[in-house]
Amino acid sequence: MGSRMDRRLIFLDIDGTLAMPGSPPGTATVEAVRTARKNGHMVFLSTGRARYGVPNAIEAIGFDGGIYFAGGYAEADCETILDQPMNARLAKQVIDILQGANLIISLECGECAYQSPQIAELWKVIGDSSASTELRRALADMNGKSLANYGGEDIYKIGFIASRREDIAAVERRLGDAAKLVRFDNMMPAFPLIFSEISSWEINKGNALKRICDHLGAAQEQCVAFGDSMNDSEILQAAGIGVAMGNAEDGLKALADRVCEPCAEDGIAKELQRIGLV
Repeated sequence: MGSRMDRRLIFLDIDGTLAMPGSPPGTATVEAVRTARKNGHMVFLSTGRARYGVPNAIEAIGFDGGIYFAGGYAEADCETILDQPMNARLAKQVIDILQGANLIISLECGECAYQSPQIAELWKVIGDSSASTELRRALADMNGKSLANYGGEDIYKIGFIASRREDIAAVERRLGDAAKLVRFDNMMPAFPLIFSEISSWEINKGNALKRICDHLGAAQEQCVAFGDSMNDSEILQAAGIGVAMGNAEDGLKALADRVCEPCAEDGIAKELQRIGLV
């Protein structure tokens, strides 16, 4: 590359963006990411997953760092740039609300997730159905421990699964302005399940992008971000170019600067070519 300002920082969501849950990334996408790095650009993961939850096939691509827990933790240059779990009092308040509503819960902590036992049963029933990418991400994370074993570890965000919109609305009323709730809709005729996650208001991928830019001395205008779900909204708006996948939620497409081909059609590779980075 030429000057430092020629360098781009590329941020890639995983599920529904780099790859569909349970499937490896496309060959063209892998080659494009590696070529972008060879060309002097930096590439970062930007995921709702924990660091330990990144699939091996994704990790093997090679990255310069990443945003995890939807913005609660970030790394760059092999350094921790951001480490911001939920306030313990807020986490307890959220847990009490969700347990009081008898909802299926996943506490996403630094070393593992603590989950309601029903998650395993739901995955057996749903499998690789037409569920949303975020719901399948939640169900596919089978490395979690029982919720009963939670011992007070730091929590970065809390996911939950509901079968009725009314249940989510009730949680929102109970939460008020205490925390942020992001809902990932999916329309499954047989299983109308809705996955949502709760985190502190200041935690989002966009703020994590800004912290990485500050650390590297880069401008936000140098960033290109790809995503498919509403927890990608802040990072698409923070980046100089925000790209929604062709399979993204309509709300995200409305916020994006560009819409590329779907994940299954190697949309990342095609858009990086159009931008001139590979």
